[in-house]
Amino acid sequence: MSEPDAPSDEQRTFDDDDDPWAPEPTEVVDPFSPGFFFGDRFRIDAPLGTGAMGAVYRATDLRTQQPVALKVLLRDKQDGEGRQRFAREAQILSDLDHPGVVGIRGFGHAKSVPWLAMELVEGETLGQRIRRAGKLEP
Repeated sequence: MSEPDAPSDEQRTFDDDDDPWAPEPTEVVDPFSPGFFFGDRFRIDAPLGTGAMGAVYRATDLRTQQPVALKVLLRDKQDGEGRQRFAREAQILSDLDHPGVVGIRGFGHAKSVPWLAMELVEGETLGQRIRRAGKLEP
């Protein structure tokens, strides 16, 4: 197995010394754009979507070199209640083991920003399927 790609001095990283929403002095950089390193564990590959509580990215787990769906709690949801809900979601997912439920790969914090890494499931969303094929039979 090859060694994981480590961030170079020229690549932005997000660890305990960075604020991902703070603009650079001379440029504004989307901290979660492709190629961005989230902590020392994940490399962001592409945005997948945003929900009510978090943004989800296709990312690579640098420890395993496996693709994951990385959910990060939105900045405006990082109050006490939002953090509790996010932690509850992570705990519930970690307790589930069923072929119809995506598996959890880990959860934690980077610079106090909660993250949740899940199995990446390729394919279309339910909404895309319905738009493409019409009403689904029960």
